[in-house]
Amino acid sequence: MLKCAALALGYSFWIYELLLLTVLFMMGMTFTTSTALAMECERDNAGTASALFGAVCFSFGGIVSPLVGIGNILVSKGVIFVICSLCSLSSILLALGRRRARLYFAFSTSQKR
Repeated sequence: MLKCAALALGYSFWIYELLLLTVLFMMGMTFTTSTALAMECERDNAGTASALFGAVCFSFGGIVSPLVGIGNILVSKGVIFVICSLCSLSSILLALGRRRARLYFAFSTSQKR
């Protein structure tokens, strides 16, 4: 989201690159942990779980990559980032359930005040 704001507000290219580097670093940390957790859940079927996990990642990469190249690449990349962020948020809400999600958002909004 910050990258999209940096581009929309006309900040320097280097600020955008610094924000992108930060996001990619955090994604690398997240992906290795999520892979380890996915393999831990299905220890008996680790090969099948790894294949399924890889196929899902490969499929999403195949879906997103042509969408990024449509039109102005900076705008389309920003739109894809926002859509993927919303998909992540909906996955979190689905995983937490409605009751815990209400508690989470009530807590997060009270912290901003």
